[in-house]
Amino acid sequence: MNKQSNAYNFSNIIMYIPKLFSSFGKGQAQGSVPTIIVTLLLFICFSTVATGKQLLLRDLLEIAEKQNISLKVEKLKIKKLWIEEKKASNLFIPDLKMSFSTSTSKYLDDAQRTTYGENSDAIVYSVKMNQTFYALGKGTILQRDISRYNTAIQKNLFRKKKIDLKKFVVEIFTKLVREKRRIAIYEETIMLAGKLLEIAKINQQVGLTLYNDILRIDVQKRNFEVSLLQSNNLFEKLLIDMANLLNIDDWRSLKIFLPDNVTYYKPFPVNEKLWEKRVRKVDIDMELKKIQFFMYRRIYKTAKKAYLPTLNFNGQYNYKDRYGPIDHGRDYSLGVSLDATLYDSGDLINEIRKAGKDLQIIKLERKDISNLKIASFRKTVLSYAEVIKRIKTDEKSVEQARENMRLVTTRYKAGDATIIELVDAQLTQTSSLLQILNGFYDERIHLADLFILTHDFEKLKKLDRRLVK
Repeated sequence: MNKQSNAYNFSNIIMYIPKLFSSFGKGQAQGSVPTIIVTLLLFICFSTVATGKQLLLRDLLEIAEKQNISLKVEKLKIKKLWIEEKKASNLFIPDLKMSFSTSTSKYLDDAQRTTYGENSDAIVYSVKMNQTFYALGKGTILQRDISRYNTAIQKNLFRKKKIDLKKFVVEIFTKLVREKRRIAIYEETIMLAGKLLEIAKINQQVGLTLYNDILRIDVQKRNFEVSLLQSNNLFEKLLIDMANLLNIDDWRSLKIFLPDNVTYYKPFPVNEKLWEKRVRKVDIDMELKKIQFFMYRRIYKTAKKAYLPTLNFNGQYNYKDRYGPIDHGRDYSLGVSLDATLYDSGDLINEIRKAGKDLQIIKLERKDISNLKIASFRKTVLSYAEVIKRIKTDEKSVEQARENMRLVTTRYKAGDATIIELVDAQLTQTSSLLQILNGFYDERIHLADLFILTHDFEKLKKLDRRLVK
């Protein structure tokens, strides 16, 4: 058997290599945009109907919002603060208390016995009212306002928690799509490496392949087997993470629709100036700092009036069924008092200064968080633009790697290329496919970050399919 005939016998296997991963890395240039869009929509609709119970990204986001345990905890925290807010409002309502007392006294002195008798019994029913206003009511009003600010803060923390949850769901979903495609690439590569190994062993018998070449092919095959094992393991871990976010105990029962084709994504038009204005308007961290600023400003203003006296109102009504020699007596009393501090070693002044410093700190923090958020948005815009350019370069690399594979295959059939050159061409093509797969993943993640920063959650739900403006 000569080299030429051996190459011819191998042609039935080699013919499939140029078609390897033909569904990966193809750009939009292979078809018109309307055709691709229609095909994609039909594909998604058909797959959804066919699978039935498989969950789309939109479904995952909605289930997570309804069932996630952390969100339920945050809701309960809001309800707790509503109770605290009610308690603070009740500070303006007087407390009423009722008491009952009975006593018996026995007099030992003759003078007492002459006046009151030998024994004196008392049975008294009382209703007492008490109301306190700190700093002539300024402190009481502050307590009520702070409780309202705390509730507003917790509501925004709940909103932030929901947004973080959406981000985690999208990130895990995108990783699942990536790993599914990566697994397919590894499986195809391992299959072809196995075929190449078989042919190399046949060629060794006729002296056309060295033993070290066989070892090299076998090592490459085993390396891809390890990579496949890692990807399968990561895929299952991601399913566990997703089930945890959705509060689903049996993660194996979780059925998610993962697109087979990750190359249909197109650049999304980004209006940087318009979106930056929206970030300043809707960002929750900025809103939290705004609420904290109003709260600390309120505290500072009230602190400067803390020298005002505390105003106390009290009243009492007594019904005496028996009180010594008196039966069925009634009386009431009313009282007003003012309590003021004459000297406190400067504690009040220090508290006012402290409140002023807290207000200055929150002003700076508010400006700082605004700068950080806008910087984060601008960097995300740059990252998205960068990955779009990278994908275009990677598409060219895939195209060239596929062409290189075709040329080496043709040369191998003609007996002008070694099997090692064929293996190298295969590795180059696989590497380029994995590279562009990472690019598609990065594109989805950066675009998701932009939608989250601008609170465009409707578009966020559509990241598993082509987006339209």
